[in-house]
Amino acid sequence: MQKIARLDRETMLYTWKTSVEELEAKLAQINETLRAHELTSGAAARAGVVIEDLKKQKKSQQEIDRALAEQGLPSLQEVGQATVHNLYGYWKLNNQKLKLEKRIIKLSQRA
Repeated sequence: MQKIARLDRETMLYTWKTSVEELEAKLAQINETLRAHELTSGAAARAGVVIEDLKKQKKSQQEIDRALAEQGLPSLQEVGQATVHNLYGYWKLNNQKLKLEKRIIKLSQRA
């Protein structure tokens, strides 16, 4: 990553800053990782869609588990475990994404 020296007007010291292009490249990597994440693209995500549809139809847990098994998807319990296991990593990536977007906007407004 190429860094650019900039004068910090508050401290009157030069600091190394990352360019907008580098931040956008990092943001693209994070977006790709989020798209490929287990919670958004894996079997648990596909099962989540089925579960929500069946819940809207007021189906019981046994009926939902049966429908998931018929489609070769993880059970309600397995989906819950996958969610608990993967949620922190997903949150952390999403938080990095939001921070990068904020930095990009801030640097773009300065230019």
